[in-house]
Amino acid sequence: MEALQTISLIVHIIVALLIIVLVLLQPSGGGDGLVSSYSGGGNFMSARSAANFLSKATMILAFVFMANTLFLGIIANKKSNANSIVEELVEEENEKSIPLAE
Repeated sequence: MEALQTISLIVHIIVALLIIVLVLLQPSGGGDGLVSSYSGGGNFMSARSAANFLSKATMILAFVFMANTLFLGIIANKKSNANSIVEELVEEENEKSIPLAE
C-alpha cells in the first residue's frame, strides 16, 4: 500500500505541474496567449485548434487530478486508525465524568 501511495503522489505532482503549464499556454479572453503569439500561418496547428487541444487536455488532466486526489484521500483514510477530534473529545469527557451515586 505504501508503494501505491508513493506512485500516486508522484503522478499527482506531475499532473499538477502539467496543468499549470497548460493553463499558462492557453490564450486569454482577448486571444493574447502564448499559443496565438507563436502560431504562424505555416505551423502544424492553428491558434484555434491549439487552443481547443489545450483546453481539452487541461480538462482531462483536471479530471485525472481530481480522481487521484480522491484516491489519495481514500488511501490516507484507510491508513488512519485514529478517531476524529470530536470523537476523541467525547471519549475524554466520558472518562472524566463521575457517575452519579444511587
